[in-house]
Amino acid sequence: GAGKTTLLSALFGDKDLAQGTVHLRGEPLFRNKRRSSRRRHVASEMGYVRQRDIFIEALTVKETLLFTARLRMPEASNAEVAARVAAVVHDMGLQQTLDTTIGSTMRRGISGGELKRVNIAAELLGMPKVLLLD
Repeated sequence: GAGKTTLLSALFGDKDLAQGTVHLRGEPLFRNKRRSSRRRHVASEMGYVRQRDIFIEALTVKETLLFTARLRMPEASNAEVAARVAAVVHDMGLQQTLDTTIGSTMRRGISGGELKRVNIAAELLGMPKVLLLD
């Protein structure tokens, strides 16, 4: 009710600003860009962990993070992708969940807390300079 999600969406470029500008390192972040190009531009600088997770429920945590890493690191080799995933998994304490499916309300998988950590890990794979957590 206080507008936290709206604020984070505006900072990330998902919402149009009624007035004002968003700056990062003293430079305007969006400078008259359309919403789709704002997202691409901001994604190179910021990660955004949304309230609702969007994962494929049938995939394991490992499959999810490898898939996400390949999208975030298109120029990286398989070894570099695997190393980045391993580092983030270690940092987020997800080693025990790697072979467990994400799951859903209808299909048992990882816990809610583990799901939130997977969501954070997926954003960290892109090595953002700023991480917004909703």
